[in-house]
Amino acid sequence: MIWEAMDFQRIVALDSNIVERYKKYLEEREKLLVGSLRALLTAKIGEEPTPYNAIPLSEAREGLIILLRDKRKIDKTSTFLPLIEAHFKEHLKIIEGSIQELFLQVDAIPIERRGTATLSAVETLSSLLEKHLEALSLLLWRFDQQLQELPKGKERALGLRLQRKQQLDRSIIHTVQRTLRYLKAHHKAAIRHLEAYKVVREKARQACQSLMEQQLLRTRDEEVRESLYSLHLQLKMWEINRDSQIVPKQQLVRAIRHTFPPSHIEGVFRDYLNGLKQAVVEWGRVFKREGSGFFAHLLGRTQIRELLANYRRELHGLEAMVSSYRDFLYLSHPDFLVRLCWSLKIRHRAKRPVRVSAINQLMHELQLCKGLYRQMDDSLAKESPTPRGAAIEHIGGDIILLLKELGQPLASQSTQQACIEKLLTAIQRMDELGSFDQAVVEYIDQLFNTMLRLDWKYHLLPQHPLFHELYGIHQQFVAASLERAHLARMRHFTQIMQEIEGWVKIRDVARHIQEIESHVSELKGYLQNFLAHVQQQVRHAHEENEGVESVIKAISRQLLDYRYLFAHFFARLQCSKDSDTFLHHQFLFIDHYCEAVEAHLGELRRAIR
Repeated sequence: MIWEAMDFQRIVALDSNIVERYKKYLEEREKLLVGSLRALLTAKIGEEPTPYNAIPLSEAREGLIILLRDKRKIDKTSTFLPLIEAHFKEHLKIIEGSIQELFLQVDAIPIERRGTATLSAVETLSSLLEKHLEALSLLLWRFDQQLQELPKGKERALGLRLQRKQQLDRSIIHTVQRTLRYLKAHHKAAIRHLEAYKVVREKARQACQSLMEQQLLRTRDEEVRESLYSLHLQLKMWEINRDSQIVPKQQLVRAIRHTFPPSHIEGVFRDYLNGLKQAVVEWGRVFKREGSGFFAHLLGRTQIRELLANYRRELHGLEAMVSSYRDFLYLSHPDFLVRLCWSLKIRHRAKRPVRVSAINQLMHELQLCKGLYRQMDDSLAKESPTPRGAAIEHIGGDIILLLKELGQPLASQSTQQACIEKLLTAIQRMDELGSFDQAVVEYIDQLFNTMLRLDWKYHLLPQHPLFHELYGIHQQFVAASLERAHLARMRHFTQIMQEIEGWVKIRDVARHIQEIESHVSELKGYLQNFLAHVQQQVRHAHEENEGVESVIKAISRQLLDYRYLFAHFFARLQCSKDSDTFLHHQFLFIDHYCEAVEAHLGELRRAIR
């Protein structure tokens, strides 16, 4: 027995190698049938048939007829006939099963893998089987004719009496004819379906041609590129087929849902989006690192704007793909009302499919990224970059007045709201992304810390989308703190706040007072640990009298992370009418610890002046 490796993927996809293997198998079956028939027809009465080295069916037909004629002369009662019929039935059973399995396998091929190779394989296999059945049908007809042929002379009377017994079983001939009709009908249907799919795929492929030419997409991982291209191709096919219905729509729907579930494709979209975001941010870093001379002498604003314009086109393409995928999730939803509401643009009434919230969040992030590109383009459109320190000097006086207004003890919520809006607008005008001045980044870092410090009463900053947009831009230009203790504190703070928010959400704060008090003790311990770390850094900076600026930056960076996290926590508690005041008072100690750290930072800043 010869061992041969099996390629299961190729078998499932009807690869050309599998076609060749089946062709060899069919030839072997033919030779086995011919050999068995020859052995029966040449064996003497009472002897076991001797196997023959057989030849193909088409070449052996006439020889078999001659052997049958000779056999009848020896065995006039045709006792060999049931054995011949048994061989034909066994062979037909195998061929019939192969034909049924062929078309079942064609239906089971994933729709995204049905291409020219599949079409060619179906054509070849169907043609092969059809020729074999026709040759078999002709052999059966010749056998039947020979068996019914009457003998001459004295034996004619005996032949008349035995004529009914000396003919092949009618069911064998009918089975061949039925199988041949089944093969032709299903072959025609399969080819028509594959041709239709090929037309739709070609139209979609032409529409997707530009995707693989995208400059930044070519820098992503191969898995991301292939996933995006395949999804884009299938979404285009779904859109084209939605009106024409060339291919059964459920096949395309199942293919997209199974191959690209939201849980998987969301990560692929986000990887590409992060690449586009980093591309524009990287230019912002280059501007600050190289200064205005880079803008004037290296590439020139025109070339940079052309490069960013290419990235913007990629961003628009990604936005269209995400939007198309979201439409697919709604319009292929099993609930008719969901599909109807979305198609009629009554989208606020449409029930959200599973995980579509993550896709909606992606759409929001895409809009923010588009804003970054617009902002960078506006910066490059200026005749000359803003001189170092000019932006801070121009707006700094107004910002100081607004901060004083924001921090007055009896400032009303409306007053603070107005001040915060003006401060955010001032930060936006400073153009941190497109600025060539590194001092702008450091100034905005201090400004965010101060604003979050003064916004301790109503926590209005986290409620402003512009704040999160500006804070996200700022995060790209400051080095994240990788200190292990800081990361551990952030992780514990997040866990504690998520648990408390869960109790607030279900209005179950009263039952968990003891747990909240325990969490308060934990938070105090972590914050005390942070304060002790700051005091140690301050003492070390005073003693060594070097590295003071780096210490200030590191502590300020960590303090801003904590303030941003806690501000979010308190802002989300505003939705609770019965427990937010109680909790706010319980957690006032956080502001005291932050204030103590701020005092040490002020001491260090005064020491280096």
